Amino acid sequence: MLYLYIMQNRSAIAMFTMSGVLLLFATFASLLPKVIESKSSVLILENKSTVTKYLSTAKNWESWMFSDSDKDSSWRVLTSGEEEGVGSVLKWFSDLIGDGALEVKKVKDNIVVFERITDNNEYSSRGYIKISELENGVKIDWIDSLDISRSFMARYHAQDVKYIKKIDSVNNVMLQNLKLQLEN
Repeated sequence: MLYLYIMQNRSAIAMFTMSGVLLLFATFASLLPKVIESKSSVLILENKSTVTKYLSTAKNWESWMFSDSDKDSSWRVLTSGEEEGVGSVLKWFSDLIGDGALEVKKVKDNIVVFERITDNNEYSSRGYIKISELENGVKIDWIDSLDISRSFMARYHAQDVKYIKKIDSVNNVMLQNLKLQLEN
């Protein structure tokens, strides 16, 4: 009798089972991080005004943000908006790393704020570069707030400390490239 009852209500049981699975998945997904923060620093032997001026021109970012291995035969860049300061935009196009854009959003004496977005919408970021004057140069603190809410896989991987350390490592390499550009 019970077997007959279960067999007649298979679709109802399947529906409730699937609803439970979907509810568990939705709960899991809602607990994943949506924004992660990366922090990096570097000391540069240059004066503050030179560093601020350099960072307020989006076109300058190409030389230190991307390595030669990022620039394949499809590599192209465009600039738009203002040449320097707020509204200065760098756009890149590449079959290898994808397309994206960076815009300088705010420039003050001690801070440059920028936004980046990738073509595949895996992430967008709002970064803050704080410039502190020292006795013989400047200290740059890069705080990168990555919005990964659009990518389930990025949110899933962001649970792992190694994921954030990898982003920190990439940002450290970029800051070292910046240091080389400004000190040479």
